[in-house]
Amino acid sequence: MSTVLQVEGGADILESTLQHLHRLRRAQLVLPQPESAYKKCISAGFTGCAIEVSKFIANTTVQQGVVDCCSI
Repeated sequence: MSTVLQVEGGADILESTLQHLHRLRRAQLVLPQPESAYKKCISAGFTGCAIEVSKFIANTTVQQGVVDCCSI
């Protein structure tokens, strides 16, 4: 029963959010970004993630087949 209520509450929040965004778009306060902006954002996110993964791997030691990731 609580799961159903949570889902319905989430649907209400989503519907309210969509209505708000539609109002902003009609008021021209939210303009769609060009595709190149999305590509730059995705590229920056991927690069940042790759840097963090590289740092993690560089600070991880392997001893007798066991990965010790707590030595960071």
